[in-house]
Amino acid sequence: MPWFSKKKKLSVPENMDDNELLHEARTADDPVYAYACLKRAEMLEPSNLKVQRALLMHGRLHERDRRQGDYTIIKSYLLHIFEHPEQYTEEGLRQAAEELFSGPQLLKCLALAPNRDAFLEEYIGDLAEEYMRVFISGDSSHAPRVLGLASKSRLHSFLARPTADTVRNALQSPYLTREQQLMVARNMYRQFSLQMSGETRTLDRLLGAEILKVLE
Repeated sequence: MPWFSKKKKLSVPENMDDNELLHEARTADDPVYAYACLKRAEMLEPSNLKVQRALLMHGRLHERDRRQGDYTIIKSYLLHIFEHPEQYTEEGLRQAAEELFSGPQLLKCLALAPNRDAFLEEYIGDLAEEYMRVFISGDSSHAPRVLGLASKSRLHSFLARPTADTVRNALQSPYLTREQQLMVARNMYRQFSLQMSGETRTLDRLLGAEILKVLE
């Protein structure tokens, strides 16, 4: 769904059940309308894990009208603290790490999940996929461009450094447990490999043998 687009305000259908509302939210263009659908679905069936997970991944996108250009409303942007920790205060780093692994909506999902560990792994994996795609691959400052287009054949080498920074800083974060550090680092590495079609030589070189062994 477009994050910062403005759409005409729509009314949430009153004749839909929670799963129909979930579908309506998933296919909506307007984050405000999508959020309203999800909240109504939650009201109808609070224990629907799919609805709670959708609310978790939605983040605060519905606030985009009064927060134009504020990427913190996007859930995966929490991983930015590992790419650029120097841009945050210590308190900011602590708060983001806390929200990443123990935010209220996540805890609500974990309480409903039949397998908490599997849910958490999938959640971090989805955040890593989006962060890699949107904020690393999608950041034009990471790769030189010719006539507006980045060189696809060398993209993996350009994106290796911000990814390596993210992996390394996640492994060093004082605000995560060792298990949490590894979960973030491994998922970022995995998503780089997937999105770069397995071309990890530059990333591997930047990370070094010791970190690669840790990520195994």
